Amino acid sequence: MEEGDTPGERPAASSGIKPRILVIDDDVHFLKLLVGVLDRAGLDVTKAGNGKEAFECLERVQFDIVLSDFDLPDTTGLVICDKLKQDPMYQRIPFLLMSGRPLEEIQHLALASCAEDCIAKPFAPNRLIAKIFTHVAKR
Repeated sequence: MEEGDTPGERPAASSGIKPRILVIDDDVHFLKLLVGVLDRAGLDVTKAGNGKEAFECLERVQFDIVLSDFDLPDTTGLVICDKLKQDPMYQRIPFLLMSGRPLEEIQHLALASCAEDCIAKPFAPNRLIAKIFTHVAKR
């Protein structure tokens, strides 16, 4: 909890300073690299290694965007996206899905679950950063 936060309340999303992003991926090495890239791009990054951790983070902090891997140990990014999009508290948060699977394989699934975008791994960091900031700006 940050100084000035009221217990029981989730801190509000950033007001133009550093957009808050929740990154969900179970590959610790990839996650470490990704967090570094996103942090250098000016994002306030919170990481989660699975769906359970992701929902715990979402209860504590209001994010500006969520970036999730497709395959997770306890669920899928699609399931997380579906749950968020069905909840009025979270449905306006842009959700980006990433996967090592071919883009053609996941793109229709991602869009059917109301994810705003999807990106195939590996990806160019600048392309991902551009997608993230585009979706945050639309919010």
